[in-house]
Amino acid sequence: MPSPAGPTAIAGAVLCGGASRRMGTDKALIPIDGVPLAERVARTLEAAGCAPVVFVGGDGRALAATGRRFVADRWPGQGPVGGVLTALAALPDTAATLVAACDLPALTPGTVATVLDAHRRAAIEGQAGPGEPPGVTMADSGRAEPALACWSAGAAALIARLFPAERSLLAVARAVGAATVPVVPATLRNANRPADLP
Repeated sequence: MPSPAGPTAIAGAVLCGGASRRMGTDKALIPIDGVPLAERVARTLEAAGCAPVVFVGGDGRALAATGRRFVADRWPGQGPVGGVLTALAALPDTAATLVAACDLPALTPGTVATVLDAHRRAAIEGQAGPGEPPGVTMADSGRAEPALACWSAGAAALIARLFPAERSLLAVARAVGAATVPVVPATLRNANRPADLP
């Protein structure tokens, strides 16, 4: 059951603003078992405990038709760093925001929960002793995966200073202080082409 919003809660955001050139159609809206892919990812975040969960960027009218809150990307077409900043600004009353790409059809609540739990543990350890908690905790499928990452609310100011000069999400994650946690690689398989869909 999703946690209530509040200063210790972790919200969720699904980034939907990509061009989807290789897919040939808007990935966020592709139905899988009758559910748009972006909504499928959003439900997975909710099942892991994120609340609220919003869409960021993309086709606002079509995404809002799901009944979920849509937030227009403040920097459309400029990459995912702007989407992360938009999400953090739109969800100011939470301790952190779990940001996921919309094109993760195999994402599971267990994988999301692994990232959430690691981020919470790091924050508690940072409060209890020396050292700062990470600005972001990323999934690690054998490599760091910024497409599924939990961003601390306090990281927004540094991200804003880095962007738009730095548009690499991985570089920004490292700059704000990144931790990683291993997850099952198959759950982060992204869908770039029609053949990648289940």
